[in-house]
Amino acid sequence: MKKILYALVLISMLWGGCVRYDIHTIKKGTKTLTYRINSTNTFSEKAYFQASTLVSGILDKDYEDVQIKSFTISSIKFDLSPNTTNKASSVAVESVYITGFRSGRLTSFENFNLDKGTNTEVKDFLDSAGLIVVNLEVTNLLKGLNKDDLRLDIQGNVVPRGQLASFTLNVQIDYSVDFTHCVDSIHPSSAPRCII
Repeated sequence: MKKILYALVLISMLWGGCVRYDIHTIKKGTKTLTYRINSTNTFSEKAYFQASTLVSGILDKDYEDVQIKSFTISSIKFDLSPNTTNKASSVAVESVYITGFRSGRLTSFENFNLDKGTNTEVKDFLDSAGLIVVNLEVTNLLKGLNKDDLRLDIQGNVVPRGQLASFTLNVQIDYSVDFTHCVDSIHPSSAPRCII
């Protein structure tokens, strides 16, 4: 009987001392958008971010009371591979974002050689203003403040015109999601208390 009484006292002490803390976490992920181009002149292909999938792959634990703070793109890489049917020597490519009634440039026009293919980070021709908008739009999507999914179009010109440009372009987007979540603990912590 005494053992049961001691156990009940211990449980009540532990339960009474349990505090919910707000834990800050940053998770990284990668999103790849694939475009298949077959054109002898100008071309334009589209792909969607599908924002909900950005967190489903990285918030794979049972986090409680998640509050998304921000989405940030850390790098964008273009992996361009010519197909065997390709006849063009190069292409000039830019990427444009579209969300709702807003649109703008994410990367400016850049020439890519189709003889050997290209795998490069696009930081040198990344539009900083466009990047800020994309980060904000995806953040709002993840927070549920915006319902219009983000579309990223790849458009450009074949060089020389009239020759068949046949290639696959994989756009690899490395990003991080900054969020907080609640954790129950009986141990003291310097973390702020969860107010949810």
